[in-house]
Amino acid sequence: MNSGHSADDVLALGSDRVAVFLCLGGNYWPHGAVAVSSVSRFLSGIDVWIFFATPNGRWQRKIRNLLESSGSSVTFVPFDSDMLQGMKECGYLGLSAYYRLFVPDLLPKRLRRILYLDADLIVRRSIRDLYMHALGGCVIGAVSGPTSIACQRDAARLGLPEGRSYFNTGVLVIDLFRWREMGVRELCLEYLRLHPEKVVYADQDLLNVTLHGLCAPLPPTWNVTVELFRSPSSPMAQEHSVIDISALLSDPAIVHFNGQYKPWFLRYRHPFKAEYLALRRDLQLRPYISDDLFSLPLKLLRQVIS
Repeated sequence: MNSGHSADDVLALGSDRVAVFLCLGGNYWPHGAVAVSSVSRFLSGIDVWIFFATPNGRWQRKIRNLLESSGSSVTFVPFDSDMLQGMKECGYLGLSAYYRLFVPDLLPKRLRRILYLDADLIVRRSIRDLYMHALGGCVIGAVSGPTSIACQRDAARLGLPEGRSYFNTGVLVIDLFRWREMGVRELCLEYLRLHPEKVVYADQDLLNVTLHGLCAPLPPTWNVTVELFRSPSSPMAQEHSVIDISALLSDPAIVHFNGQYKPWFLRYRHPFKAEYLALRRDLQLRPYISDDLFSLPLKLLRQVIS
């Protein structure tokens, strides 16, 4: 029996409201708030779930006021960090990167589809079309890595079948029914237990291994990562003309500030950093420059001494 659901099935199952979830590590509240704010600019009537490590009353109030003023809702859920005991830490990513493996099983069972968004991104148009993208029976929808070289490298590292693309998990459309039916979380954790040496990018690697044949490709505009801005002439993982790449860079639907360096760092350079800063200032209602304004001189001094 085919248990996949089309986008039309999602609406038939009850609600045309868009469901979204984010996962926030300890210091990511301001950035998660910016991501949510960017979504709400173009779409009202959304239901948001935020799973977090440490509460932050100030930013929780800002997010709640922002969403409820436009007919949307937000549910804050503390994440039980005990579930992550013994899991491999992958550099700057931290253990919070694994949250999204657990969340689909923690959400209300009435939900059949949900959109996951990383906290280090900004949305630049309505996400309704993204949310309703047909998955064709796949478990998730995701955008392949921006360049074919990077895709081939990461796919080979994990031993994926030849021809399979390595996708980025910063933006995911998830069929929750299929996810739960397959037991995706358990499959990912089993791979991590058996092959910890192969895992470099935490849950992103695990999902690529587990769902490499069950991921529907999303249009690249829904997750334009920093690699494409750095190497706009590199061959893309999917076939796109030079004009398409130019359009992606000039007017992306979602800008993803992936990687170790972020737009809230003073010395960070990115064509869309100003949009992040504008959203952040509107939320804070006071002047804002960067999160590392005061720590940067000390960091530079340490580098000089070392």
